[in-house]
Amino acid sequence: MKSEKGFTLVELLAVVLVLGIVAAIVTMSITGIRKNAEKSTFARLEKQITDLGPQIHSHEFLVGSKASGSYYSLYKSGSPFIITLHMLQTNGYIDNIENPFGSGNCEGYLYVVPATETSTSDVYKAYLKCADTYTDDDATKYNNNSRLSPADITTIN
Repeated sequence: MKSEKGFTLVELLAVVLVLGIVAAIVTMSITGIRKNAEKSTFARLEKQITDLGPQIHSHEFLVGSKASGSYYSLYKSGSPFIITLHMLQTNGYIDNIENPFGSGNCEGYLYVVPATETSTSDVYKAYLKCADTYTDDDATKYNNNSRLSPADITTIN
């Protein structure tokens, strides 16, 4: 019998199987890294919008309108209210927020709870939605005003 060089079919299938398993593991880890990057990006954007709250408060109290429905009157009312990203963009507080991991722009709002007699400081919290990505795994957080209390929150569009 003549000795032939080369690999058997079983050896080739084993190599292909091992490469397939390695490729699946690499793909899953890259997906996890991308998902974590999305979450941290959105958390950073959300924090930047939240940090705008005190700046808007100061600016509007110094030079803002005192008319009914203005930031000033809503802050003074002591009731929670929402400022949409559209309004923040219109008034020059922020630029358009593009979806960092896809096409289109992000939507969201800044939730404001003004200080009252019982609470000594304002509370600000931004909620952001970019395409199908939310700032956390709870997709119901966005556009769910019932969890923000009260349910009939005034919105500045």
